[in-house]
Formats: sequence, C-alpha cells, structure tokens
Amino acid sequence: MNPRLPPHVRSLSALRPKSIASPRRAARLSLRALCTAAPPVDGIPAPQWRVAKAIMRHDHAALDASLPALLSLLDRRGAGECWHKHGTFKEHLHECHNVLRLWLQPDALCRLGLFHSAYSNSYVNLAIFDPGEDRSTVREAIGEEAEALVHKLCVVPRHQIVWDELAERGVIPPEGMQTRHIRSGDAVSLSAAELRHLLVFTMADIAEQYAGWYDDVFDYPARGAIFAPGASLTAAGHRPAALWPGGCKPGLWVSHVSRLGRAVASHPHADGCPLPPVFARCSRVITPEEELEARDAYCRVVSDGEPSDENVRTLRHAAALNPFVGEPRTVLAQCLLARGDFDAAAAEAAEAMRLHCAWGTSWDKRMRWGGWIAWTRVLHNKATERSPWPESAWGAVNLGLVR
Repeated sequence: MNPRLPPHVRSLSALRPKSIASPRRAARLSLRALCTAAPPVDGIPAPQWRVAKAIMRHDHAALDASLPALLSLLDRRGAGECWHKHGTFKEHLHECHNVLRLWLQPDALCRLGLFHSAYSNSYVNLAIFDPGEDRSTVREAIGEEAEALVHKLCVVPRHQIVWDELAERGVIPPEGMQTRHIRSGDAVSLSAAELRHLLVFTMADIAEQYAGWYDDVFDYPARGAIFAPGASLTAAGHRPAALWPGGCKPGLWVSHVSRLGRAVASHPHADGCPLPPVFARCSRVITPEEELEARDAYCRVVSDGEPSDENVRTLRHAAALNPFVGEPRTVLAQCLLARGDFDAAAAEAAEAMRLHCAWGTSWDKRMRWGGWIAWTRVLHNKATERSPWPESAWGAVNLGLVR
C-alpha cells in the first residue's frame, strides 16, 4: 500500500477479497482482477485505471459498497424518468459520481455528485427529495457530511459564486466566502474547503452534461456564454426554442472549466484531495478562441468521414489547439492506421487513452465514454501489433475485441 496516497484511495488499492461468506466481500470479488490488471498504456496511474475498469464493468460496489443501494434509491424517487440535458437525471447523477471517483475524490464529494440537485437548486427544479421532509432519509443514505454538502449547494447562488466570483478571481479565498440562502435570504458561510469541493464538483458536472444544445439555446459564441459573469441575470439573446438535441457538436465548455481548474489549483490537496487529472493537473488554461477553432476543425473532419492527408493535418491542428480532450486523437489514430503509419497511430491512440481516462466522460457525446475507451483500445492494439486496417466493411465491423 502506498502511504502517500489519500486514505480513500489507499483503501481502494488495498482491497483483497478473502471469502465469499461476507456479502460485502462477495460484492467486491471482481476487484481481484481490477487490482492486478495493468493500465493499457503508460501514463495512466494504476488507481485511476482500477476505477475506470470498475466503471466500464458496471461494478458499482467496487467503487462504493453503498452505491447499488443508492442507485436503487434514486430509481425509487424517479430520477431515471426525469429529463436532463442529454439523457436522464439518474444517468447524469451517476456519471457525475463516476467522474469524481475517477478523479480519486473522497466519498463525501463523490456522493455529492450522486445527489447534487436532489433538493432542487438555483439552476434546475429536480427536487426528487423534499428538503423539508426528506433530509433525514438522504442523510441516512449518504452520510452526514455528504448530505450537508448536498443541501448547502442546493441553497446558495451557485452561478454567482462559481462564475461571477471564483472563476474570475482564479483563486479560492483562504477565508472562505459569505453568501445568502436563495430562498430565505439568511447568511450562509462557505469554507475554503467547501468552495474547493464546489469547484471540483462543478468541473465534473459541466463536463458530463454540456453538449452542443447548450450553445444553441444560449446562442453561444455569437452571444455570451452561460458561464459569463452576470449570465444568470439576463435572457438577452437566448434561443429557448432551439430544437433538442440539435446538431450534436461537442459543447464549448472546455475553456471555461479550465478556469475552474486554475482556481482549484490555488487550494491544492485540501484534506488529502488530489487535483483533478485534467488540464495538466489544473495548471493550464485554454482560451475560448482556441477551443472554438479546435472544435470546428474536428467537426469538419468527422463530417467528411475520410482518412485523407488533409484531415490528418486538420486533426493535428485541432489537437494542438486543444490538447486536453481525447476524441480528436482517437479519430487521428484511425486515420493514421488507415495509412499504415503504425508508430504514429500507436502514439496518438495512447495519448487519447490517457485523456479519456482522465475525464471519465465523453467530449463528443454522440458516443458514450465507454465506447470511446473501447474503440481507442482497438486502435491502439492494431497499431502496436502493426496489423493493417481491414480491406472490407465486414472486416471493419468485425473489430471489437481488446486485450
């Protein structure tokens, strides 16, 4: 066991099932394989890969022994029947939780991700629990610390705190922050540690849910972004009737979330919490202009659908402008494989794997995160085996097995 890892990470890496007599141990038997399987490429930390494997195998109990029961509770409350941006509310809550697990955050923060809007909040009305009657139910399910975070973040003006204050400052004030309850007007105090949790959670929250339809309804970038200071106070320029799901381009959120990462890095390793493994451990910021140019270049290539020399150059340009998402490199790896450039394809697929495993959610949401991981592994396997690309459609659709 590595003593330098935070306790909640050490406990995951130390799990070794000993008997099937205990239900808890029985639920975690599959961790034997997870704990011994090496990451498929260099540069993916072993604890992070173990979590990624558990997510892909839907091994909920390996992530949190209480997770199967918590998901059942969300089902009973109808979370799987409520709409949320590009899926259901339950899917969003579950996947937000998984991102935070992949980032090796503590239990309380991960469970915040799983229940974060359950009392409704300043953004959405998805109160599957009544804060006046159900707090004890939620507290019993997820623990006192997690429930207190869930409740607090449901009653504060999140947009004002996150975007008008912290993202603009680029730092978390060590003294914390005072704000007001969005309904009662009572004073609410947020410590520096709570602000840090709010920002890390928001990074995961936005990454999971933000698809191109968001940009359609806010008419971004022609108009101001949802993340702009004061955006919560105006409806000017909005297109609320923009048809869902829209054109399904990747959403323009990466540059804005990179600013949150910069603020998180001003309060690093709070209470043993590691920095999210994105944006070079939250050390770099991408501009909106770079992000837009990279996104549009990527969309031109995938719309064209051919592994041409011009598309290889375009994808390399997109990856240079936005080196923080994996999908452009996955598509580039396929283009290079089709040309027989095995070494370059292997390098691009390996970097794509590192990026996919850092996010835990897809940037190009036309395909789910697990699909991007699996396809990238197929490409990496073929490149490292120096196996030519199939010459028929039957050969292409026969791909899939990874080792």
